[in-house]
Amino acid sequence: MKKFKFFYSPLVKILIILVCVIAAAGLIMNILTVINYAKNSALFTVLYGVLTILTALLLAEAVAIAFYGLYKIKDGYLYSYFGLIRSKTDVKEIVAVHVFKTTEKLVVYFKDEKYSVIIIPPKFYDEFIAALLKVNPDIKYVSDGAELA
Repeated sequence: MKKFKFFYSPLVKILIILVCVIAAAGLIMNILTVINYAKNSALFTVLYGVLTILTALLLAEAVAIAFYGLYKIKDGYLYSYFGLIRSKTDVKEIVAVHVFKTTEKLVVYFKDEKYSVIIIPPKFYDEFIAALLKVNPDIKYVSDGAELA
């Protein structure tokens, strides 16, 4: 099993931090509102209680994205973990991998004509592709228009 961590651009890192800060502030404000106004109105308490739960979920997802964004190749499957959101794809469904060196993008193409941009550091592209080819040697590997395998 091989793991490949997501590679976030500086802008995305800043946005994740910003979401965490806003969600944490919102969570604190909602909790304080529920505490201060709980005796006045049951409806108000329920509404802010729901907002508190939603804000807590947003904070949990943002923190999970920041620290647990990765791809894993295990037991013939490519697993994608984007925070709390997970997906599983059979590596046999992959038909091609294309490395666009000028833009430093790695794109995986599937049998159903869909594709996915893999966001890992470029220095791990070869290792990622080798792990895929180990499971499915029929994958076509292309780099900037030149077929390599």
